[in-house]
Amino acid sequence: MGASMSYAQVDFSGTWILKSKEYISGTKYSNAVSERMKVIQRKDSLIVESGETNNRSSYPMDGSKASFSHLANRRKSIHSLRWEADKKTITTRVEVIVEDSPHDIDQTCIVRWRLAGDGKQLFYDLITIDHTSSWEVNAVYVKK
Repeated sequence: MGASMSYAQVDFSGTWILKSKEYISGTKYSNAVSERMKVIQRKDSLIVESGETNNRSSYPMDGSKASFSHLANRRKSIHSLRWEADKKTITTRVEVIVEDSPHDIDQTCIVRWRLAGDGKQLFYDLITIDHTSSWEVNAVYVKK
């Protein structure tokens, strides 16, 4: 008789303020990570609002891929989210599609999200890859 264990998923919801960032490699873009993020975690999706213009991204919680069209720049992107086995860490992925070539990826952004044990700090490790370069930034956010 096998025993099964279920682990509760952590909840990333809240308003997060940038505490520190460390450039690991590549170009040091000043806007590589947002100064502030609002995260809404629902049963079916993770919604992230960030940046001065309140960019909004959504990720399906079931691991599927979701396509989005951006009206401002007419680009499409594919968003996905994967939970680690410990249910305390997620990896989000955004693939930005080349405007005139729907099968080509222009840029990929991968973020590993981890909460501190007390839930008051968010570790946010970003890797961005495009056709000519890549860069990596590790950030720490504190819950407001």
